[in-house]
Amino acid sequence: RGSGRTVLIATHYLDEAEQLCDRVGVLFGGRLAVEVEAAALRAPGRAVTIRVAGLPTDLVERLRLLSPAVRCDGAEITIEPNTAELQASVVRALLDANIAIISLEPHVRPLEELYLQVVSGQPVMPPAQEAAPGAQDNRPAARRSRPGDTLLRELLWREDTRDQRDDAP
Repeated sequence: RGSGRTVLIATHYLDEAEQLCDRVGVLFGGRLAVEVEAAALRAPGRAVTIRVAGLPTDLVERLRLLSPAVRCDGAEITIEPNTAELQASVVRALLDANIAIISLEPHVRPLEELYLQVVSGQPVMPPAQEAAPGAQDNRPAARRSRPGDTLLRELLWREDTRDQRDDAP
């Protein structure tokens, strides 16, 4: 890196390729089927799984009504595609119902998943191009999510904004 040289590595060890390479390509059928930045594969955010202590049936229905992107399976809620707004709505509904949140984990997309998608013939959209539909962000530039932002920070900002609106004459 930094020496201005390119090294081409051909391997079937996908974990190593993901760790060693800046860019990764998948060849299939004699052609380059997909090429992505390795960092984009490790970037969380497209989907998130929330594990809870238990979900009452009525809450499952309320969560599903929020968006078709919300899937409930036992004590797990998956949001895909994930947006800060939808994630905040789901967490707010859980907290309002006094449901204990055990974990909230963003999904990362390993190279193996991308490879399996390519060789199975599924359409592939490289991670850098993935975006939630209608994901226009109308918040002030200073409050748009940045890498490293947390859901807690986003929720606190929303509460502060709501309090300011309530206090306004």
